[in-house]
Amino acid sequence: MISLSSLTESGRILVLDSSVVINLNATGYADVILRCFRGKAVVTTNVVVELAQGRRNGHRDAEMLESLVNLGLVAQRDFDPSAAPLYECLISGSARDTLDDGEAATIALAHEVGGVAMIDERKAHRICAERYPSLIVMPSVKFLFDPSVAETLGVARQIQATKNALDLARMRVPQDYISELQALIGLNEMGRYPSLPRTSRKMAGD
Repeated sequence: MISLSSLTESGRILVLDSSVVINLNATGYADVILRCFRGKAVVTTNVVVELAQGRRNGHRDAEMLESLVNLGLVAQRDFDPSAAPLYECLISGSARDTLDDGEAATIALAHEVGGVAMIDERKAHRICAERYPSLIVMPSVKFLFDPSVAETLGVARQIQATKNALDLARMRVPQDYISELQALIGLNEMGRYPSLPRTSRKMAGD
């Protein structure tokens, strides 16, 4: 898969999966972060439906997403019928090689528009690497490490936003981003967050 040093400089459409919306909401600075992307963030109807289902468990991410849409920071958009075969391929088959509706729709739309699929699920990253190597797939933490976001938030708020996402949403951080996370929040803090890779938490306890 292709990598990006900066999401903002790429100018690409950012297609957000449900977990990414949840993590952004948890930062406490979702509106500030998304303003850095000048209306480039979109979600599919599948993601909107997934978040709405969370209301039954008392989650407010659907309402928070609606506020971001009303502010013009996120738009709702669906893939064209021409991308339907890709979507169907991702939701049909063995458990090892299939994804949920929101993830599949996110990938289908990102592939269609040449955008960035913002997804945290490790299986989704693997499947995309195997099947769609030209597709850019990034985790939630990429938002927080983006140079423009870091500059806009400032160090103190960047650290707080990252800790909020780790604490409140149990944001996953891929191994490739662990050294950058450690540099931001400090080695001693790494052991506090169960969503981080076990090896990084063990290092914090040494």
